Amino acid sequence: MFCLVSRAVPASAQVRAARWKFNDNLHGFQRAGVPVVGISADDAASHRAFREKYGLRFPLLSDLDHQGAVQRAWYNVKADGHAEKVLAEATA
Repeated sequence: MFCLVSRAVPASAQVRAARWKFNDNLHGFQRAGVPVVGISADDAASHRAFREKYGLRFPLLSDLDHQGAVQRAWYNVKADGHAEKVLAEATA
């Protein structure tokens, strides 16, 4: 399960809130065996700083060469309930 996290791209309040919901629901994802990681083109140093600044408990990975493949994307996300919907879909 990948949750897009990028310091370089300004995020709306809804997108930022959705990140925190994944952080808040991390235990549920772990119980279901669904890994949560953030991925973006930002470098490892910026990811470390971002993770520490916002207290994220899931790892952040760098896709510097943009070779990552997206299997499922959600658009126009509302933070409330989004992490739960993703977990339900991932475990269906």
